[in-house]
Amino acid sequence: MSEKHRLLVVEDDSATAQDLVEMIAALGWQSVVADNKRDAEAHLQREPFCMVVLDLQIKNEPDSLLRVEAAGLALLASIRTNEPGLPVVVVSGHVSSWEAGVGIVTKHGATDVVRKPIDNQRLVLETIRSALERTGRSSHDACAAPRSSVQTGALTISIPGTRHKQRTDIVVHARTARLTDKPLRTLLRLILGKLENKPVHRLDLGEGEDGIRAIAVLRKDLESVLDGIEIIENDRASNYSLVSTVQIGTCNVEALRKIKNHLIAELAEQIQVLTAGTSR
Repeated sequence: MSEKHRLLVVEDDSATAQDLVEMIAALGWQSVVADNKRDAEAHLQREPFCMVVLDLQIKNEPDSLLRVEAAGLALLASIRTNEPGLPVVVVSGHVSSWEAGVGIVTKHGATDVVRKPIDNQRLVLETIRSALERTGRSSHDACAAPRSSVQTGALTISIPGTRHKQRTDIVVHARTARLTDKPLRTLLRLILGKLENKPVHRLDLGEGEDGIRAIAVLRKDLESVLDGIEIIENDRASNYSLVSTVQIGTCNVEALRKIKNHLIAELAEQIQVLTAGTSR
């Protein structure tokens, strides 16, 4: 039987740390607490975790009396370098506005941000649950497996389908991009092609040069989550496919149906059938 999800809580206020541990336990998951950067890094080196919940203002070392935001940001940077697929939810009293939270997410690579004080337990739980669900991992065993695959260049694509006005969330190793309907359709076609082991010809993506443009738009929209990694390849005959290291995670078909785009729903349903078949 797969082990429960296991989270690392990096928080040097004991009361807040205990609150977070209890919230995580309410989800049926386990947690380990570190109160400084050095100990947190040691935990990450020793064992795999499904997520890190990180207070930005932490001590650099166990014996230090000084709590500094630089230590939290340095730990976040280290995680992004060594384990780019590991979700990190930042908990900070210094995130005083949504704009500041977006800055942390986009500039430093946090998966999401929660403000202190953490009075709204439901919001905190939903943020943690959502950040983990976006990775498409269903257990601690699944969280542990990507640790080695990331080092060999593997990337998991999941589609939680959360809608923001006219854009839909897709997740590449815990980093979220928001796609409009056209690039979302292009990505779904490529995913379906990978599952069927068939390349997608440019004419399947649009008439004339529209197929080439569709790939160019998708590549541009994924730049923010791929950090220069190329996941789409093509041959001289204009056949496109996802590279072999790409893995397909979960696809929320029900959420994609709500977009009310017939082609998106049809592609998502085909993907669901194929992924269900491979999981048996």
